[in-house]
Amino acid sequence: YFVAWTGVGNNQLNVMRSANGVNWDNKVTLADTSLSSPALAVLGNRLCIAWRGVGNNRLNLMQSGDGMTWQNKVTLGDTTTSGPALAALGSRLLIGWRGVGNDRLNVMRSTNGASFSGKVTLGETTVSRPQLLVRGNRAFLSWQGVGNRFLNILSSGDGAAWVNKFTSRETCIDGPALSELGNNLVWGWTGTNAAHNLNTTLFNWA
Repeated sequence: YFVAWTGVGNNQLNVMRSANGVNWDNKVTLADTSLSSPALAVLGNRLCIAWRGVGNNRLNLMQSGDGMTWQNKVTLGDTTTSGPALAALGSRLLIGWRGVGNDRLNVMRSTNGASFSGKVTLGETTVSRPQLLVRGNRAFLSWQGVGNRFLNILSSGDGAAWVNKFTSRETCIDGPALSELGNNLVWGWTGTNAAHNLNTTLFNWA
């Protein structure tokens, strides 16, 4: 298991690993900084991290073979004011983000984690970071809708064409979390009620 986060005070990126999800060690603090949460994904035998750069809001990525030593930093021309999403669909690495100025959702693809192409700008908008999840041969993109704060999700078989939009009437304060459990997808989110309770729901995506 690997976890990545932005440190308090110095905004530096940190990564830790665990063999059982309980005991964590080998913390690595990178020189790079971010004002938003980073994203992790595995492409082949490489761990990839993506983040929003400080100052220029540019999308950045690096790779590691062990989660300890990071190299091959890539800075993309695209920018975001929220953290990016990252997932591997087969041999393709997908990065998703909220565009600056128009709040539109964007997705790009890469076969090596360094060179990205095929940028898709969707008509959907969000005020927070999106989430990407791959289950089997399909990718899922989830986000918090602008204005109504509804949970939304789209699916894709290639990372280019996104279809089958589903909108839940549940609302969230920030971007949702997305995972899977058995044959179900799992949404997690912070509620818009006064207590801002954490919520989860299971739903089947055939």
